[in-house]
Amino acid sequence: PLIDGEFNISPDWPVVREKLLNDNDPKRGADWSFWVEWYDKILRGDPQDWDMLYEIAVSQDIDWEATSREVNAAIARIVEKHRLLREIAHLKAQRHQLVSLTASAEMRSHNMPPELVDDEAWVTQSIQIIWDTMDEAEEELREEKPEPSRLKYLGEVLLKATAEVIIRYCGPKADIMVTAFAKAIGTTAGVAAAGWLVTQLATQAEAARKIGNGLVEFAKPLLGG
Repeated sequence: PLIDGEFNISPDWPVVREKLLNDNDPKRGADWSFWVEWYDKILRGDPQDWDMLYEIAVSQDIDWEATSREVNAAIARIVEKHRLLREIAHLKAQRHQLVSLTASAEMRSHNMPPELVDDEAWVTQSIQIIWDTMDEAEEELREEKPEPSRLKYLGEVLLKATAEVIIRYCGPKADIMVTAFAKAIGTTAGVAAAGWLVTQLATQAEAARKIGNGLVEFAKPLLGG
């Protein structure tokens, strides 16, 4: 509660918090994690996601007269949507540097061993598909009424494209790729840059895979799955 301009933690909050996070009542049981996190942030003075809170407050998809289970489930969908948007924004922020380096290597692919040229073409195509799909997913999630079937499709595209990158770049040929790219990039720090490239590809491919899986899981309940 707010007392004399300062927040004071109710002595019962830790007890209430624990009960909310372990609400297993078969009739009432609900996921209270949103409310717990929201109140924890207030007590700690941490910043809130005001765009998300505003959407929750005005959403027509939340029936505030429904059961706590139904209300919290509707809130959880909005929370997950904003989580996916944050993950997409974070990954896209890393795009420019990675695209520049992969483009440099691609332009000099004549230095690559013949057995890797086809892999390079496949991976370059897959990376472009990942970025394009990420843009489409972000756009769809920002719609007032995101289309579940569209999100599921985009998630499946991401899963397929990231699998291509992981298999071809981050599997048994990873060491060969590092050596080949070091020559292709043609810089004094070629080995380090090539190693960074393969590591970043692996990291970002895994992040994109998780986003793809998140999109599919987000859409499932909305499609009755």
